[in-house]
Amino acid sequence: MIKLKLSVYESPLTMRNLLQNMPNLRYLTVETDDINVNGHQWKQIIIEYLPKLTVFRLKMLFRLNDNDNKEQRVDELLDSFRTPFWLEERQWFIRCDWNRCQQCDKNNIHLYTLPYAFLYYYFHESDFKSKSTCRHHDDYLSYNHVNTIGYELIPLSNQVLSHFSFSNLQNLDLCLPVDDNFWSVVPRFDQLISLKVAPYHGDNDLDSQSQLQALLDRAPCLYSLRFASWPSSSTQMPPFEYSNKSVRRLHLQDVDRCYDSQQCAKLSRSPLGIQCEVLSITVDNRKNVIDLINTMTNLRALNVVCRDDTWKEDDNNQSSSTEDELIEWLQHCLPSTCTITRNDDNIYNSRFIRSRSVRLWIR
Repeated sequence: MIKLKLSVYESPLTMRNLLQNMPNLRYLTVETDDINVNGHQWKQIIIEYLPKLTVFRLKMLFRLNDNDNKEQRVDELLDSFRTPFWLEERQWFIRCDWNRCQQCDKNNIHLYTLPYAFLYYYFHESDFKSKSTCRHHDDYLSYNHVNTIGYELIPLSNQVLSHFSFSNLQNLDLCLPVDDNFWSVVPRFDQLISLKVAPYHGDNDLDSQSQLQALLDRAPCLYSLRFASWPSSSTQMPPFEYSNKSVRRLHLQDVDRCYDSQQCAKLSRSPLGIQCEVLSITVDNRKNVIDLINTMTNLRALNVVCRDDTWKEDDNNQSSSTEDELIEWLQHCLPSTCTITRNDDNIYNSRFIRSRSVRLWIR
């Protein structure tokens, strides 16, 4: 064994036992969660068990207690990687980020080797902080391996991120509006193929709609566009006002209300609706499904939840009837060339009401 990718959760002894049996390992990529192994301990593992190791890529998540001092803990961790073994002999540098994720436990420290070698990175906290063992803070701030980022920051609240750069982005999970800092972090969108966008829930003076269109104008390869958590109080239902010539897949089931007949008609006449080939949507009633299929001439696949669906499921996740009334109705109304099935995955709205969508393939 000369190359290994390893993910470890709460099991440092298992990790150590595995690595001690791989003396020929040369390339090691490790992701850990809640394992308290510092630079001194990693040095011991590498010297004792991995004498031929030349490439070491590491990402660790440390979970702290509420009363722990995060910055002090960061300094202790980084100091353990500031020995001659790391800085001079191997020249392996480390960065720690903290206050990075509001949606998960905020008492987390993210430690990783530089340059960053993993595909996903996210920003979800306004008071984001970062330190490294590099001689200069600006070293290794181009995250060229990353193809997916999540970005949810309060506008105008953070400037440290302007040093980071993600130039090979393919997938973006974004909350709007953003400030000018975002356009520095992601300077290019020419490789972007998938975009998930949601409104940031807070008061601000920035124009989300014009920002989204500006992003779409800079993304010539964008294929999939997903709208999430659009507030029910909004007077606009996406994506009526937006355009991008390359988008072929629209996902609207995360929007927090269903489309009625008038909105379905408006969608089918919109620039994105006209060119759409794959659509996921929640509609007011089943007749909207027929209207969408008849008016969206490029549509070849539809994943739909109908509010008037009578489908039921018992406590064992089994349908209460062998007959599926909605599917039978759709089969009666649509050409026999359409293939119609019930999706096995549950979909929940903001009120945690469970539904199962229907899939249609149109020929």
